[in-house]
Amino acid sequence: MLGNFLAATKRVSSVRLLLALSLTSFSTCAWPQTQLAMVFGTVTDPTGAAIPGAQVMTVNQSTGLERSTLTDMTGEYHLAGLPAGNYSVRAEKDRFQTQVREGVSLTSAFGVTVNFSLAVGGQRQELTVRADISAIDDTTSAVGGLVAEQNLGELPLSGRDLFKAAILEPGVAPTPSSAPSLLSSGTAGQISIDGMRPSWTDVLIDGMDVNDPVFGYSPAGASGLFLGLSEFTEVRVLTQTSNAEYGRSAGGVVETVTKSGSNRFHGSLFELHRDASLDAKNYFDLGHAPIPAFVRNQFGAGIGGPLVHDRSFFYADYEGFREVQASTAIATVPDALAHQGLLPSASNPGRCSSATPNGCLTVTVDPRVKQFFALLPPSNGVENGDGTGDLITANKGATNEHRGMIRVDHNFSNTHSLFGRYIIDDSSSMDPYFGTPPGTYAPGFPVSHQARNQYFSIQDRKNLGNEMFNELRFGINRTTASSSILDTHPGLSISLLPGRPFGMLDIAGMSLVGNSPEIPLGDFSTLYQVQDQLSRRIRRHTLKFGVEFRRIESNGPLDFGVNGLYTFQDLSPFGFRARSNNPALEFFLQALPLSYVGVDPSNSNSNRDYRQSVVSGFAQDFFRVSSRLTFNAGLRYDFYSNPSEAHGRLSSVRNPATDFGPTVGKVFAGMPLDLLSPQAGFAWNISGDGKTVLRSGAGIFRNQLPLILIGAERFLPPFFSINSYVFPSFLNPQNALLTQPIYIFQMTYHPKFPYELQYNLNLEREVVPGTILSAGYFGARGNHLPREVEANPFEPALGHRYNPNLSSPLLEDLTDSQSFYNSFQLSVSQQQAHNISWQAFYTFSHSI
Repeated sequence: MLGNFLAATKRVSSVRLLLALSLTSFSTCAWPQTQLAMVFGTVTDPTGAAIPGAQVMTVNQSTGLERSTLTDMTGEYHLAGLPAGNYSVRAEKDRFQTQVREGVSLTSAFGVTVNFSLAVGGQRQELTVRADISAIDDTTSAVGGLVAEQNLGELPLSGRDLFKAAILEPGVAPTPSSAPSLLSSGTAGQISIDGMRPSWTDVLIDGMDVNDPVFGYSPAGASGLFLGLSEFTEVRVLTQTSNAEYGRSAGGVVETVTKSGSNRFHGSLFELHRDASLDAKNYFDLGHAPIPAFVRNQFGAGIGGPLVHDRSFFYADYEGFREVQASTAIATVPDALAHQGLLPSASNPGRCSSATPNGCLTVTVDPRVKQFFALLPPSNGVENGDGTGDLITANKGATNEHRGMIRVDHNFSNTHSLFGRYIIDDSSSMDPYFGTPPGTYAPGFPVSHQARNQYFSIQDRKNLGNEMFNELRFGINRTTASSSILDTHPGLSISLLPGRPFGMLDIAGMSLVGNSPEIPLGDFSTLYQVQDQLSRRIRRHTLKFGVEFRRIESNGPLDFGVNGLYTFQDLSPFGFRARSNNPALEFFLQALPLSYVGVDPSNSNSNRDYRQSVVSGFAQDFFRVSSRLTFNAGLRYDFYSNPSEAHGRLSSVRNPATDFGPTVGKVFAGMPLDLLSPQAGFAWNISGDGKTVLRSGAGIFRNQLPLILIGAERFLPPFFSINSYVFPSFLNPQNALLTQPIYIFQMTYHPKFPYELQYNLNLEREVVPGTILSAGYFGARGNHLPREVEANPFEPALGHRYNPNLSSPLLEDLTDSQSFYNSFQLSVSQQQAHNISWQAFYTFSHSI
């Protein structure tokens, strides 16, 4: 079998058999670098004796980068800090024949064992062979998979979305119902790894965090897609028990590495077109109407090459996204008769129809209401028999996105390199229907989304000698996003503030009319990151230590309720007589609202400038007990500062059971100081030939609290006040019968940081060359998860709220919930052979 990989030079053919016997010890090894790899092994003579002082050299086939070292007294060598790519490995020693291994492929965060057995002979005698590397990693308990550059470019991934590649790993599931924000069409971050929340997935580009600093979700523009497949050389998905260097998120890790240039110019060009030509109508489309429009174009190009041969390289990439899509929406609106003030009577509703309008009840339409009726076209679908009917529309939305990347690498020497990388993603979209599903809001109130994501990093890598390697990284993750109202409907403002857009009318039994109370909003966030990581090998230990500092700044408004909200319901329980079979619509026609929610004009500034710092440190050890058994252990510590606001605009209800209202000051009593995260595991090469490996791991993985939860206090007095006006006068709500403040939402004053306990046991077997069968158990338990509760509920037995001093309801996020996940995962994969690779997997899981 190994003879298929031998390609001996014609100088010395007599040593081929001897070389074939030496090719039994190629294997992969976990290397605790986020992006870099390692080559190590032993050099022996034909008798198996160690050859000290032999020179081993690696050469990157793309950039010409050379690294060399000498074997120690035991014949072992280690070459660390190698960028991912294809290498040749060369071993030579006086009086021994030189050997070269070609086709040694290195991927990020892993290494390869390459052992040599040098035959006696002249150093000029050279033998070159194709490396045969084991397909199973036998030195780490981390669980995950790799999507290589070739698969990223050739797999038909829908929308060229990177997360469509991530869900090809066992344990990774799409979560289409997730809606992280209003800035990404409610579709970003749509994966759950081993049962955890989508916001718990950490996304890295070149080792730097690119998650949304506010919501905690994965990066995406207005399209909701993670574009840029052609700018990455590989994508690694870590599903469980990752190393201690990974922090911020308790779930899995999606780690990408950007492409670099080489000594040869290379490039790519692509165009992807989709449309509705072969689409069929869905159940809700009108029979006489055409199929809703859909046209999507994605296009892009990339180019890379040398700036200075063997020294400096560049790679640049661009991707464009254009989409026009119409979707059918069914809204419930007043029918044609209701527009004339005709409703079915409560006593005999069947007499009122378009054919018999004389059988309808006549309701006098208040002049103040007529102007709002003009916003609602009459129904064009099924009539409900209560003055309402279905309004079926298929309005078009448009999305445009531009993404670009530039990376420049420079090698100062064979032991010192530096690279800088900048990514920008500009996007915009027009959403014709706000809310999910379409029809939640009546049509005619489109929303505009604008987003710009920028990711910058500069990284210095240096081999310090004595088998030490250091990485120094600096990164900036900046998100600028906003959602705004396209049609403000001048003259129809119902806000207590002048010049505001039209707000919203909530008529029971109908679709919402107007603009969402959550819009306009803005998110202008910046995450600064500095990391320093030092790796060193000491005999059988591969050690890594690291420190990290993060500074989070989040600025922007969230004008909830500023534009005003009128609610119309059945007022019969309050002594108002209703004559129709649709009291809510009847009282709307008469301009008799139940309540109005609006902002206090004197306290209406929701803009906040939040600040938080994070300091982390970790230590990781891979201990090679024997050639078959490796233990790994790690410990991470995180410290979070108590969040602050640049202008001191913070307040909270510290004890909802006794407080009279919010207290100005820090939103948390303090931050936990015991955020230690230990992890441990082993990998056992049972058969000794690298074809059967048993691995297991367990650990604690902590998750940060996203700023969206911390920033909920912005709606509390004294810096922002929302009031509820009961039985207000229409368009003059301050003449209400009763006015009370509304404390919308806050985080508990005594939070605990959520974490996940992960544990697994799995077995991998290479059943035939290149075909890997894997089966295992994977479990996880989440603790201190945030959950929303009513902190001051109404108590019927008391006749008032639990805390009568706090007249308002208060939604509060507590950190006391749990989750449980157990699964059996089975997968089989075939590495590329004869230009074909494939995989299949099955996950049986239960999650609570």
